[in-house]
Amino acid sequence: MAEDKSEEANFTRMVVGSVAITMVLLLILPMIFVAGKATYYSAYTEGEGGEVSSLAQVTDMRETMVTDEGYFIANTMSTPMLVNDWREPHRTMLVIAAPEKPFDNAEADALHEFVTERGGKVIIAANSTNAQTVADKFDVKFFDAPVVDPNRYYEVASQTGEAEPADSRKLWAVAGVNKVWDDQFERRPYCSAESLQDSSKYSDCALPVLFHRPTAIQVLDNEDTSRDVKVLAHASGSAFIARENMDANDPDNPILGGNNTGLIIRMDYPGIETIDQVKGVREGNVKVTGSIVFVSDHSVLANH
Repeated sequence: MAEDKSEEANFTRMVVGSVAITMVLLLILPMIFVAGKATYYSAYTEGEGGEVSSLAQVTDMRETMVTDEGYFIANTMSTPMLVNDWREPHRTMLVIAAPEKPFDNAEADALHEFVTERGGKVIIAANSTNAQTVADKFDVKFFDAPVVDPNRYYEVASQTGEAEPADSRKLWAVAGVNKVWDDQFERRPYCSAESLQDSSKYSDCALPVLFHRPTAIQVLDNEDTSRDVKVLAHASGSAFIARENMDANDPDNPILGGNNTGLIIRMDYPGIETIDQVKGVREGNVKVTGSIVFVSDHSVLANH
């Protein structure tokens, strides 16, 4: 009898010890893997690793949203599955910048439900197919190569002021703040510095957007009448997907056409019923709009 109790106690200690060791390893191993590596596209890293790292952070975006827009900002380093636990999804926006690996199906399903059934807002920015699993849920395609646009690219200078070689993969586009122009040739008035201080004044103006090396995103046809699709920015009609090389005449480099070579695409899902609750202010059923914005290059969110 005493031997049985002793064996049971030993087994319990082994189980507890194994669980403890596993927990420690789960905490330590990720730190070992990232040790010595610079952090990029973080809302909290203030440029450790030199100027290059500083320019590749989203601290300016965070500061703008806190100071100018009054958002409460929280950082998550975990799975997008966390959206299932957020209490007021229709008042929440999830920004995913530069995903390092593809999403799995469970994460993609959670994000689709968050937008289309709970009224959440999502911005997902990537210049690779790492976002494709999520995009599949919304019938959107991310291409697997950069876009070359001989008509709309910008030039840059090095830190010493010398002009760097021209690169037609560095694209620019013009996007409306609150307006979408269906005619890509229609003149777009630019937003002035004054108009940007008052949201009521920039409903009909546009801003330039610089893309470092975007891929293309394309909305696929489907029979979903519940979604409202807007192509906010796209390349010119001369752009092509540089799958093989930088030669526009190579038949292996697809030419999709201007509006189909999307750079920023927004999808709205209006009429979602939910409960709006602000303690001491209001509570009741409301209809909200879930939205997701696909951006074909994560660098547009960064400090540079």
